[in-house]
Amino acid sequence: MSRLYLAVTPDRYELPIAVCQSADELGQCLGVEGKTILKNLCRKESGKRRGYKLMRIEVGEDENEPTT
Repeated sequence: MSRLYLAVTPDRYELPIAVCQSADELGQCLGVEGKTILKNLCRKESGKRRGYKLMRIEVGEDENEPTT
């Protein structure tokens, strides 16, 4: 199981702006520090002032999917 960090538009469509594998990497894409990304995720801020909403999602392999 791994995590992805996303910056999406702050509207109802939530279109992706940036998708990264770490908060530090996403911070570099957005021009902020990685700890700022984590702080905003914990506070669940809407992102309307910044122009993007931050999300963290868990990505894992499907148990029913055969491995090669």
